[in-house]
Amino acid sequence: MNVSKKMVKEVISRLDVAISNSGYAKLRLAGELLWARNVIVWKLTDYKGWHNFCRLEVKMSNSCISRYLVFAQLINKLKYTNNQCQQIIDALGWFRFGVGIMDLKRKVSVKTFILRYKNFKTIPGSYGAAKDPNGDRLYTFSLPANDADVFDTWLCNYGMFIPDEGPRRNVRDAMIKLVRNKLK
Repeated sequence: MNVSKKMVKEVISRLDVAISNSGYAKLRLAGELLWARNVIVWKLTDYKGWHNFCRLEVKMSNSCISRYLVFAQLINKLKYTNNQCQQIIDALGWFRFGVGIMDLKRKVSVKTFILRYKNFKTIPGSYGAAKDPNGDRLYTFSLPANDADVFDTWLCNYGMFIPDEGPRRNVRDAMIKLVRNKLK
């Protein structure tokens, strides 16, 4: 089968649009999560807290929700507008935007932000660690499948839950217990 260059260009164009729109959707989702967390005193609801609400109603992992909340908090703290964030996401993508917003100590211009983080590269097995506004350290890393299976077993022993469908649950608490009980 001969694939035309025109068709390949169309695929690239459509994917570029979808990717850039997904960055905006993620930006909007981060803002909505922050709003939802702050608009209600969650411990006074039937959910008895924000985390329980998220566990039951938000179809995202706790770590992903936390990351989006941190991004939204930092966007507000640094006083970036949605338009400025969108320009950065269009130029860098969501991942590099996240790296940058976590790294910045003060607001920089959109142009400076893009120049500073456009060449940020990751390699398979690389990791990142940054502090969130609460002082906790956020980690992102990947493991080879065989090592991840071993790691999952350890975390399950400390309370992580792997459902048949959807993201793993209770990863943060399991990791804290593993570190405190086994690694200290």
